[in-house]
Amino acid sequence: MQEADTAAKLQTYRKGIGTLTAQDTVRMMTIDGARALHMDSVVGSLEVGKLADIVCIDVNKPNAVPLYNPYAQLVYSSTGADARHTLVEGELLMEDYRLTRIDEQALLDEARAWGKRIYADYHQGSGARAGDRGSQDNALH
Repeated sequence: MQEADTAAKLQTYRKGIGTLTAQDTVRMMTIDGARALHMDSVVGSLEVGKLADIVCIDVNKPNAVPLYNPYAQLVYSSTGADARHTLVEGELLMEDYRLTRIDEQALLDEARAWGKRIYADYHQGSGARAGDRGSQDNALH
């Protein structure tokens, strides 16, 4: 969503206010993007027979209040962290910010383990010793 924000602001800077509205930007993110990929018969809008990909944005957060215009809110204020629920092809993949098909804790544990291995390999290969970089060592634990 940050890309949409940037695109809209750049267009405003180049062509002037109102050239690319928030509603136009959302259209670019959905059906126009699908058209550009020649996939508009399958995705890009919520219609019978199309794959249902839906992201539900939480509007009860400080960056979403007050809500004057849902399109502007989505384009200029929302981020991926505001996605509360996500459905892909009609399947719920995230519910209340929790992934439904992946064990998040196991994934985080594995990522931390890989981080420690990479850190150790880097320092072993460069001649540096653990602890040489101070507080960065603690970030891996």
